[in-house]
This record gives sequence, C-alpha cells and structure tokens, in this order.
Amino acid sequence: MTLQDALGRLEALQQEWRVANRTFRERGLKYFARPLVLGLAVVYFCYAFIYSIPVKKRFWLEGEIKVARQRSQFADTYQSLRGRLSEIYAKSPSGKERSNWLTQRLLESLKAEGVISDSILPPEELVQAGVVIQKVRVPATFRFDQLYNWLQRIERLQPAAHILSVDLNKNTNAPGMNTVICEVGTMIPLKRLDQ
Repeated sequence: MTLQDALGRLEALQQEWRVANRTFRERGLKYFARPLVLGLAVVYFCYAFIYSIPVKKRFWLEGEIKVARQRSQFADTYQSLRGRLSEIYAKSPSGKERSNWLTQRLLESLKAEGVISDSILPPEELVQAGVVIQKVRVPATFRFDQLYNWLQRIERLQPAAHILSVDLNKNTNAPGMNTVICEVGTMIPLKRLDQ
C-alpha cells in the first residue's frame, strides 16, 4: 500500500462520515432510533448468547482440567506411597506375632554369631496411633568382629527392626572382648492396609 492509496482511503472515509453526519442532522434521532435499538439488541444477544456462553464454558472447563490434573498427580503419588507402605507392612511382623517376634529374631541372630545372652528381657511396649512400638535391651559380650556381623544382621531386618542405640565398653577382664548393651526396636502395625 502506497502513501497515495492511504490518502485516498482516508479521503473516502471522511466523505462517508460527512454524508452520515448530514443525514442524521436532517432526519433527526427519531428516524434512526428503531434501527439503532434493533442493532444494539442484535449485538447484545450475539454477545450474550453466542460469544459469552462458550467463553464461560471454556474457563470452567480449564478449571476442571486443572483440578483433574492435580487429582491425577496426587493419585499417582498416593498409589506410590501406598505401594511402599504395603511393602513395609509385608516385611513387618503381624500383630499375632507381636509377643515374641523381636526377641526371637534377636536370639536367632545372636546364635548365628555364637554369642549367648541370658539376660534379654521381654520387650517394652508402647501402643500409639495404631502401632505397637517395642524396644528390647540386649546385653552381651562380643569380640569386635562378632559385634560387627551381628549389627549387620539386625540391619538386614529393616524395616522390621532398627538399632536404636549401642553402648560399647572394653571388657578389661577378658582381653579382646567387649561388653555391649544394644537397644533394638520395632514397630508393629495393629491394622494392615487391607483390613
């Protein structure tokens, strides 16, 4: 488009404006009121019933899609966490085994290392939020390599059992031996996920 074309179009628009303005002055507002009202009504109805309904629906659908995406993301996270929890529950002792499970595992691990502890007391229990928390103090005398292997055996029981503390003292009466008091704990769920 050249400058000459632009000036020509501008002149044509000015001419149209002059004709419309002169006609409106000659005829008056009364003559054009009906077409103006009908024209404005058509524009309003087109906007209200053709344009704005799909726009409102689009915004509503975008909101619903956003909510659905968040729910999907949370559902995936929930399924992942539930799967991990199911694995932990499968490895942890059941409520029926609760009375002797931890003590039995500790005695088996001590026996595997050739160590005997005659002073293991029954576990202390604390029931809290649907879970039984048990703690057992295991006093025994170990060589260092036996202690190391025994602690590794207990660690392999995770997530069912955890070493809470280890108190190690050199036994002065028996060279190469160590007096150990180890506190081991477990958490036993009273209710499983599928119950």
